[in-house]
Parts: sequence; C-alpha cells; structure tokens
Amino acid sequence: MKIIHTSDWHLGHRLYGLNRHEEQKGFLEWLILQVQEQEADALLIAGDIFDTHNPSAEATRLYYNFLTKLHQKLPHLQTVVIGGNHDSAARLDAPREVLKALNVHVIGALPNPNRPSWAELYCPINNAQGELLAWVISVPYLRASDLPMKSPNEDHAIINGVKEVYRLALDGLKNKLTSDIPIILTGHCEMQKSLLSLESERSFSGYAKQSLPSDVFTSMLQIKPTYVALGHLHLAQEVSNCNWIRYSGAPLPFSVAEKDYPHQLLCVEFSGSELQSVHPLFVPQDLKIQMMKIPKQDHKSESSLLPLSFDEVIAELKKLPELDDQVEDWKRPLIQVNVHSEHPDPNIKLRVIQVLKKKHPRLAKLTVSYPKKERQAVEGNSPKTFLSDIEPNEVFKSRWKSKRGVEPPSEQLALFEQLKDQAKLILEQTSTLSPNDKR
Repeated sequence: MKIIHTSDWHLGHRLYGLNRHEEQKGFLEWLILQVQEQEADALLIAGDIFDTHNPSAEATRLYYNFLTKLHQKLPHLQTVVIGGNHDSAARLDAPREVLKALNVHVIGALPNPNRPSWAELYCPINNAQGELLAWVISVPYLRASDLPMKSPNEDHAIINGVKEVYRLALDGLKNKLTSDIPIILTGHCEMQKSLLSLESERSFSGYAKQSLPSDVFTSMLQIKPTYVALGHLHLAQEVSNCNWIRYSGAPLPFSVAEKDYPHQLLCVEFSGSELQSVHPLFVPQDLKIQMMKIPKQDHKSESSLLPLSFDEVIAELKKLPELDDQVEDWKRPLIQVNVHSEHPDPNIKLRVIQVLKKKHPRLAKLTVSYPKKERQAVEGNSPKTFLSDIEPNEVFKSRWKSKRGVEPPSEQLALFEQLKDQAKLILEQTSTLSPNDKR
C-alpha cells in the first residue's frame, strides 16, 4: 500500500500582499500527477489547507476544483483532510457529507469534544476491489477545549490531555484492527525538538505553546501506530529521529526565510502492517517563485549579516538582471530589501522602486531600520507596543496582574483558553452565515 502525505498548502496566501494563486494552482496540478504516477491508494492532507479562517472565493474554488479533478482522474483514491490552526473548522466541515461522494473524508475539528464520537475520525483505506488496506485515525488540530483535562492546573495536564485523545481514539477502533493492517494517525501540532521556520508558522496559543513529546503517540496506547502524518511545521523533518513520525513540510515557501527549504511531498509505502519506506517527492523549482534578499543571507540565521547602507543596497540592486518582458509577471522573482539609514529619508522607498522598475525581480518588501533609534530603545526610550501585536493570553495575564498584583493561576489560564476557543468557533460559524441568517 502507498500513501502521499502533504500539508500546509495555505491556499490564498499573499506574500507581502502579492497573490500566490498561479503558483498554488500549478502545485496542485503537479500533485495530481504525482498521485497518479505513484499509484497511491490515499492522499493525506495534514491541516492548514487555507491561509486564513475566511479564505477568498478564489482560494476556496481552487480547493474544490482540485478535489473534483482528483476524483475524476482517480475515482478509487481515498483523500483525508484534517483542519489546522489556520483553517476554519466550521468551513472545512460544512460540505463534509457532499465531499464523501468524492471519497474525501474531512475532519475540521474534533466532533462533539464534550462527548466525542470517535467513529467519525476513522477512515478505512480500500483498494479498487474494496479490500481493506489500512485505517486512518484523522485527528485534527486540537484546541484546549477539546482536551479531557481532569485538573487543568496540574503539571503536564495539556500533554496528558492530548495523549488521552489519541488513546481513546485508537481504543475505539481496536475491535476492527487486525495484525496485517497498518494504523495511520494524523495530527496538526508542534513537537518537541522540532525545527521551526524563522517567519511563517503562526504561534499556537494556549496549550500548543507547550510542545508535545514524541511519546504522545505511544506511551498511553496499547497498539503502536505504524505511521504518524503531521502538519504545521513548514520544514520537512522526522520527529525525534523516528522515521515513522513525520512532518511533510510546506510544498511552497511562504516567506523569504523558507526559500531554501526542501519543498516536497512524502511518499509512504507499507508492506502488510509494516512501514517499508518513506521518500520525498520534491516540488520542481519551476513551480516555485524564486525569492531573493538583499543583503543576501541563508535561512538559518537572521542576525549573521552586517547591515548595508542605502548606497550599498542601491549598488546591489543595479547588479540585478534586466526586466524580461517574455516572462509572465507572476513568475518574476520576489526580492526583500533591507536598508540601514542613520536618518529618516522619505525618498528611500521611491529610489528603490525606481531602480527595480527596469529589473526582473519584483519588490516584495522594503524594510528600513535606523541604528540611532535602535540605540535609543536600548538606552530606555523603547518604542510603543500596540495591542494588535500582543497575544490575547498576554493581555489577559497583564490585566490580571495589574488588578491583583500576581500572575494568574494556571487554572484561570486554562479557563480563559476554553472561553477564547469557544468564542473563536462562534465567530467562525457566524462568518459562514448569510446576512439573512444573521438576522
């Protein structure tokens, strides 16, 4: 049996306001070809299908067109989709029954978290003859309110809650399991000792700030899963040197810091109930927009470079290749420019734009920093912090401490997380209603 594992598509993503639609469309067309060529039995998409909770019509259409074309070309293929932290669980789940006709199994959020219906998570993988090949237990991104925590303020309560979800989910399937059938788990989370992108992954709030140990998939389970397909981290990697616990990584770079990542799918093969091999299918370079940065730097460090003055930056820009009118605009490289200036100068952006007008790369982002102001901040004149830049949890803790003089206890933090998650779900659900429904 063979599956394709992918995640973190972020459909509708805009890099500094620039549309990625054509790039993402090209990737999805290539993905269909890979599933065909590999003769895969299933496609697993481990969360963050969309970039925002309210994706554009263009991004939504791209998703449904992909699922339709995939089913038309491979009617026996089973597709499994789970929600990620960027996704609206309500939006993903809304067409669940319709998508079953396309052999698409969707779990946007844990069903009925107070009394979970574990059977809804189970998806059998069958071959064209209807023979059972594997079971997938499709666990989505878990919110704090999804977790069965007996005592929210105890040490490791969150980790134990996640372990309990996986234990209960697997326990409910044990009567259907046989020794020759692989068990595949999914998840959208951050694991301990994992490598994060410098810029792109949105920090989880609440429980997921506490990254999970790899034994979350083994320590409380009577049966060991054969493979764990994870999403959230954009850099493809094994977890704790376990070949059977994997992040597929993002198929495209979603920041300049990710431009040198190995963008890929994972092709996972099984022999009976055993994991036979995992090998990457790399996304071709011509499907990805080239990303550049001045000053140049590798993706491993944000602080290893000496800053360039405005004149030095202009000199570097003038070395860039000239504009090629034969290349479609969306295929032109993107460039991020960082300038250090001793004094504010309103003409910096204008000068950079003028130089780039005749050059092949498109300006994605211009950052101007002022060392003098940075020195003032170090000396005590710190810049203003805006409420929009602060996590809700930090606002809650700050207000609690200002009123009571102490940090809020962990039990209160857990309750705040549950209220925040409930409010978020209500907002997602109401955002899918028409104006008449909202009345």
